Amino acid sequence: MNRGELRAKIKADYPEVNGFWKDAQVNAEIDLAAIQVAFDTECLPADEKINLTADEDEYDLDDLLTDFLGLDIEGGVHYYQDSYWEPLDYKTPDELDEDEVEWRTMDSGDPDYYFTRGSKLVLVGPPDTTITDGLWVYFYQMPVAMTADADDPFNGEGYLKPLHPLICLLVGAAVKKAKEKYTDVKVILEEYASRAEIGYNHVHNKMRGQHFPQTNKMPGYFGSFKTRNR
Repeated sequence: MNRGELRAKIKADYPEVNGFWKDAQVNAEIDLAAIQVAFDTECLPADEKINLTADEDEYDLDDLLTDFLGLDIEGGVHYYQDSYWEPLDYKTPDELDEDEVEWRTMDSGDPDYYFTRGSKLVLVGPPDTTITDGLWVYFYQMPVAMTADADDPFNGEGYLKPLHPLICLLVGAAVKKAKEKYTDVKVILEEYASRAEIGYNHVHNKMRGQHFPQTNKMPGYFGSFKTRNR
């Protein structure tokens, strides 16, 4: 469904939108809902290489990756070492404090771990050389920035069509909230959570067998909608 079709469905499903929000407001709500659906279902996977700088341990993924929405922890971050891609282990700062007590003052070398701080990727420890395309990052992208009614937030991908109704649900919840119909909001969001989990599983089943770089060990990819890492 494109933006025009989404807007028409929203107006049909939630008549209180008519006369309450102008089309521009509905379009803005569709944009916000599409971002939330893309985040919850991880439906737009991507991977890109970024350059490594000697002695630099922080990399802002918002600046370095195209339409970055979130890091794919299970897809992983891979470091180019000795002609192959070495998957780095994800550890939180608390885990590093327990397992690698000197991680904050490690000398430059080959990184072993990484964690995230907002949109920043932090390598532990920092690389000791500058490497062009030295890090291969798996992540999830933002949906299409819709500027016309013919635009589809999910790039017209056929297998993502089941996700379009999720956008309508979130916009429906937004208009109900604006009208202070909080019981209706709760019901809609409960339906959204159930259908988003189904959408997540649908998307990830379609992505089984996707390519990963040549590594010493292959990263896991699939998990539960409720328990997977963010």
